[in-house]
Amino acid sequence: MQAYTREKLLSHLQGLTELSNLYKERSVDYPIRVIQWMQDLEETLGKLRSPLSGFVAAERGKVIASVDGYCDPYIQPAGSGRSSRRNRQATAALGVANVQERLQQTIEHIDHRFEEVREKIAQLLAVVSAQSPIPMPQEGESRSGWHERVWQQLPTNGNTQGMVEYLRTSLKHSDLLYVLGETLDNLVENAGSPTNNG
Repeated sequence: MQAYTREKLLSHLQGLTELSNLYKERSVDYPIRVIQWMQDLEETLGKLRSPLSGFVAAERGKVIASVDGYCDPYIQPAGSGRSSRRNRQATAALGVANVQERLQQTIEHIDHRFEEVREKIAQLLAVVSAQSPIPMPQEGESRSGWHERVWQQLPTNGNTQGMVEYLRTSLKHSDLLYVLGETLDNLVENAGSPTNNG
């Protein structure tokens, strides 16, 4: 689930390039496009049951309110005489920056958690491969099917039982297979082909 969340958030962050270009061009469409981007993001976060959804909704509300004359104190000091159009642009830009920061923090948190598990998986695979080769994908087998098969075939003897149990309780199964898959890919790529076709 965290892997899916990470991919979804990265996908929304990619949309910021287009928004940045609109802002640079001082396009009058910029605030409206920001509102739409935030609304799409809210829907995604809602489906993911992420508490960030409320934060994004609040930031979107500020951008909408700026159309009606709301001025964020951070942007417009009293009596600054900033035009309403510039205020809308600045409010939208500030909202994007705030949301972007939260999304990046969430992704970094997931990455940090995955890195901890990735190290444990690498240790586990090193122990296992010293005893017997790790099986390679079979003909016609999907990538996810291969990962599941490798996980199910990992021995749970005295040398590995503790590590396997730790990993089982560290992440949801789908996230565990995601990190396992990345680790297996790295092993195959970095070591040539250290596994067999078993």
